[in-house]
Amino acid sequence: GGGGGGSFIGSGTSGGVTVTLKRNVFTNNSAPSIGSGVFFDEAITASMTNDLVYKNLCSSNGAGIYIDGAGTTGPGSALTMTNVTVANHVCGGSTIHRERASTVVMKNTILHGNTTDLGSDGTGSISATYSKTSLSGTGNITTDPQFVDATNNDFHLKSTAGHFTVGGWVTDATTSPAI
Repeated sequence: GGGGGGSFIGSGTSGGVTVTLKRNVFTNNSAPSIGSGVFFDEAITASMTNDLVYKNLCSSNGAGIYIDGAGTTGPGSALTMTNVTVANHVCGGSTIHRERASTVVMKNTILHGNTTDLGSDGTGSISATYSKTSLSGTGNITTDPQFVDATNNDFHLKSTAGHFTVGGWVTDATTSPAI
């Protein structure tokens, strides 16, 4: 118990629920134990698309996202992340934690500035393609994604073609390798 400081997503049963998150920001959340940003519970099938998860407070694993495994013999949860940025979680535990038989699939996802990006226990899997992560996979990179100003929470990617800011359209001297 005690997980899901920003959002607790669970059915109260073991499976049968599908959840889609789009265009959300999870930041400055805390939980007494695990899953400070988002906690997926009890064999949920979930997708996250165009979400930003940053600077959630850490007390244990899953500072950004925790994917629960539905008991010791349960089917696990399944999370697909597309165009998600998970950044700036500075703590002792993992930023994304996968439990037991749960699976995580990342596509075009950026993990950056976290003390420990990924953690897991059990038999499930974590995979990534075209992402900024330490995992091997097609098109993955490990270099700095070159955010516009991560210190001030601007996670747009730099581009010589430009990007929109509050002050209008601006161009950058470099282009992010994540583009």
